[in-house]
Amino acid sequence: MLKIEDYNQKLAQELLSTFRKFPKIMVNRRKSTVQKRSEIMVLFCIKKSGETEMKVSEISRILQVKAPTVTQLVNELENRGQVERITRSSDRRSVWIKITEEGEKVIEKAEEEIRSTYSGLIDYLGEEESRMLIASLDKVYAFFLKRMDEENLE
Repeated sequence: MLKIEDYNQKLAQELLSTFRKFPKIMVNRRKSTVQKRSEIMVLFCIKKSGETEMKVSEISRILQVKAPTVTQLVNELENRGQVERITRSSDRRSVWIKITEEGEKVIEKAEEEIRSTYSGLIDYLGEEESRMLIASLDKVYAFFLKRMDEENLE
């Protein structure tokens, strides 16, 4: 018979194993799209900010990547006509990034793909299991958020 500590360790290992499966699935799933995930993240970052334009430094801070990486992504998006660089007469040194109409189309397509994927998951699980999954994931998030806060206090 398993002791409670052994059972918890076994269960913890199973949980860890399950969580480790997800990044691989998400990476492989995203390979099917024409647009790179990192570029979509930049577009979403600007869109979700509530502003029409953002500086590279702001995008970098929000996405937690270095500014040169964001600049490279913005260059690619600009080459595709999905963003444009804007300078303001009040401060010609600052460059702002703005989503174009083409960029808006890419965002709409990405949002539709996301909705379709999760709608398929709901169809697969059913409403009851979907609601249970949402509740469980909310609890997982709260647990890790609390843990992160506690670690920052130390």
